[in-house]
Amino acid sequence: MAISMQDAIEKLKGAAGTIRSKEDAIDFLVKETKLPKAECEKAFDAVAKVDFKDLAGKLPGGIADKIPSDITKKFGL
Repeated sequence: MAISMQDAIEKLKGAAGTIRSKEDAIDFLVKETKLPKAECEKAFDAVAKVDFKDLAGKLPGGIADKIPSDITKKFGL
């Protein structure tokens, strides 16, 4: 059963220690929401800089550090 993107993002935050890459995170969102990969990638990019910045040191491979710095401007955040 699919869940909302907001619920999937919250679930992803809880699973941050098991996510190995941005691709893993996007695949997780696709699996949870049943939404297209492109939509999940946009959602991840939009919230990662804002919601995951406090997890930057905990996410493997520096996922949060790989989000483009202009993403906040792009989404008006």
